[in-house]
Amino acid sequence: MANRILPVSTSDAIDEDGDSTVIDRKRSAFLAARRTVSDQWQRFFAMFTYENARELALWFLDTANIKFSISFDDLMMILTFFVLFADDIRLLSAPKSVDVGFQTANSICLFFFIFELLLTTWAKTQMKFTPHFHLDGYCFSFFFWLDLIAILSMLPDINWIAEGMGIAGISESVSSTNDNFSKAGRVVRTVRLARLVRLYKIQAERNRLKRVEEEQMELVRQGLMSYEEVEKMRNLNQERNSKVGAELSDTTTRRVIIIVLLMLCLVPILTFSESDHMQHFAARTLHYYNTYGDNSTRSTALDEFMDTFERLNGEPYVIRLEMQPYVDGYIVNEQKYVNNIRSTALSKESFKSTVDGNTYRTVVWYNNQGVVEEVALNGILLTVFVSIVMLTGTVVFNADVERLVLTPIQRMMNMVEQVSKDPLSPLFFDHTSGSGEYETRLLEGTIEKITGLLRVGFGEAGAGIISANLNLEDNTSVINPLIPGVRVYAIFGFCDIHHFEDVNEKLGKDVMTFVNTIAAVVHNYVHDWRGQSNKNLGQAFLLVWRIGDELTLSELLAQHRDTKAGKNPSAVAKKKAAQIDLRRIPGVDTLADMALIAYCKIIAEINRSKDILSYRSEERLTMNGTQEFKVRMGFGLHAGWAIEGAVGSLQKVDATYLSPHVNMAARLESSSKQYGVPILVSQNFFDLMTEDGKGKCRRLDVITVKGSEVPIGIYTYDCRQDQHFRSKKSARSTKDGPPVIFMTSSNDTSDVFEKDYDMLTLRQHITPEFLSTFQQGLEFYLQGDWGSARGFLEKATQMMSQVPSMEKGDGPSLTLLRYMENHGWQAPSSWKGFRPLTSK
Repeated sequence: MANRILPVSTSDAIDEDGDSTVIDRKRSAFLAARRTVSDQWQRFFAMFTYENARELALWFLDTANIKFSISFDDLMMILTFFVLFADDIRLLSAPKSVDVGFQTANSICLFFFIFELLLTTWAKTQMKFTPHFHLDGYCFSFFFWLDLIAILSMLPDINWIAEGMGIAGISESVSSTNDNFSKAGRVVRTVRLARLVRLYKIQAERNRLKRVEEEQMELVRQGLMSYEEVEKMRNLNQERNSKVGAELSDTTTRRVIIIVLLMLCLVPILTFSESDHMQHFAARTLHYYNTYGDNSTRSTALDEFMDTFERLNGEPYVIRLEMQPYVDGYIVNEQKYVNNIRSTALSKESFKSTVDGNTYRTVVWYNNQGVVEEVALNGILLTVFVSIVMLTGTVVFNADVERLVLTPIQRMMNMVEQVSKDPLSPLFFDHTSGSGEYETRLLEGTIEKITGLLRVGFGEAGAGIISANLNLEDNTSVINPLIPGVRVYAIFGFCDIHHFEDVNEKLGKDVMTFVNTIAAVVHNYVHDWRGQSNKNLGQAFLLVWRIGDELTLSELLAQHRDTKAGKNPSAVAKKKAAQIDLRRIPGVDTLADMALIAYCKIIAEINRSKDILSYRSEERLTMNGTQEFKVRMGFGLHAGWAIEGAVGSLQKVDATYLSPHVNMAARLESSSKQYGVPILVSQNFFDLMTEDGKGKCRRLDVITVKGSEVPIGIYTYDCRQDQHFRSKKSARSTKDGPPVIFMTSSNDTSDVFEKDYDMLTLRQHITPEFLSTFQQGLEFYLQGDWGSARGFLEKATQMMSQVPSMEKGDGPSLTLLRYMENHGWQAPSSWKGFRPLTSK
């Protein structure tokens, strides 16, 4: 019996209420531990010398190869695994001393999950107000509630939150016991597994796309495919989820998750499991013998109790035992276990009775660490099992749906999307039949035929309408020709028939013939020189030399730059090319030359065409032959961006261009009257021309227009209209003029400026002496030396007045002289080398 009774002296006892002896011992232990820690830190710093630090730095700089990259989804998956398994691993194998670290890690995970929930709700939710207000996307969806429940299930696991909310102890009960309530509570924790399903789907899709891209790039490296073919295959075969496919896939996933969670929750609750009261019954029996038995029976009962509860899984089962007044003090006191075992692994049974004035007290502390470890191990296995069931169920149930329904739908949607992006590009369609895809293959073939008919019926002019009306974002069946605008870059030309109001009034119904005769000349020459006639406004015409849309030009510039650098076009380069510099576009200089040449050809033709020349003798326009009528036009050219799109309604639509740059072309045309020249071009346009074309233009002024404070230079191509232009049929040399050579857009523009009959005839009155004189006067004018500018400009206009039909002098020189005269021939104190343009 003596070997069972282990009295503890008063000096070694630890009273529950505490005393001075206990405090002294704890203080001594604390000081000893602090000295130990201090010694360890001293040894550490003794090893960390200056030379060791230098060697470590050299190794880091020269040898270390540290590569670390992780996506946000990967991080959230790691944190999800942590909250799923960390608590059970802690209870299974970690000492009590690391609990604070686990609590901190759990708090960090909680904040990350809350941050992800808020960020995903904000970024992946769209508010829609028609036909009524509702939220579309992640917010309040199935996965939103799962993520929210997963976050709420973490609150009892974090002590500082659980204590503040008054729910402390719930987590401990769930983690350490094995009753039905605890089983259901652990199942609630498995809701966190639903996060794995969502993250798994995201990661699987990312890996699939990466694998496909790597395979395609390998084919490109082997020379079996080109980048263009890869792009076409990517556009056609990108198996992105359709809306139906995404909804069906999510529905299947939701059902799998709900079924698994319901089974795990309901089965333990509905299954009867008898509670284990052995510890309570044994301690109560021991207390009965302690109260009513004599020393012999007490000793026998204690001996039997200790035989039964001495050890569990190799560890002491009873770690503290009191039987008062049978033994004064502790019979068993395994202080190491008392201090190191978590409260979740301790169960305490305490009984107190008073008989005949004597107080009997029995206290038993049980070590349940083995049970806790077993429960934790089962929790890990349960989590792994549920993970496998959920992921396997999701994959298996989605496989047939994906093969028979989703994949064909996605292929058909990709075909429609490809047509909407490029209606004129033929489709690459796989006509081989898949297992079970009978009706869907028939639908795919029908789509291919319909898109082919659309290409044949609409042609290139209807490409935009086809693209817009096949847009997958549009759920309606309404045909809408009013497509949204596209930002394009172009050279914009505006020309106007002078004195049209008088012509319209005097010709009456014949004005249509008059306008159409001139329009035929304008349209023909613009189209011959690579332009497009966009809009007819009666007496005015909007003309466009289209350079390209913004996206195409960005990619072209990126490809051009990367090709020079010996690299493949990159997305980064494309983003850097977003600011379009038209001067860097290949071929734009030739296009700019052609726009100016087309204007010059129009001027020559309206002074050569017999149909137009016949109006010079039209009685209604010449006041009964007393005054000759000459058709004169003004022309403006500017380069920049505009919005290209449809303007109008379902009854009438015009495709046109809207932009300040279009308005600038109109302002230049209107100002050509003020400067006395037929053509005005802007600095933007001038900068795009070839050097040969720039050399033929004359700089006239620097101005600002209404609505802009940015000064811009204006130029002209000098044209003398009042002269005879030979017919195109007389393509031979003449004694009194330049050779009659008519060139086309197939010729080099430099040759056109130097050899074409019309270009030479229009500008033959311009001499180097005149250009030098005017240029000097312009420079003095811009510098603010108006006294010197006056002399040169007056000389220039006097020189021009000697030219036949130019008796009034040089229009630009006269314009600048009038402006200086209005200011008293003295530049204003605020003069900065430019003036506002007073005419639109």
